[in-house]
Amino acid sequence: CFRCLERGHVRERCTSAVVRSDLCYRCGNPGHRAKDCKATSAHCAVCAEAGRPAG
Repeated sequence: CFRCLERGHVRERCTSAVVRSDLCYRCGNPGHRAKDCKATSAHCAVCAEAGRPAG
C-alpha cells in the first residue's frame, strides 16, 4: 500500500490510521522517493516501528 507501506492491500482499500506516504520506501526518511534515495542500505520504516530488524 502506498499510503501505509504495509503489504496485502492497495491505497484505495487502506484502513490504517498511519499515513507513511511521505516516507521513502528505501530508507524510511521523508522528503524524497526511493528512486532518488542516496542511502547505502535499505531501512524498513514499518519494521522499525514494529521493533523488528529494519535493515
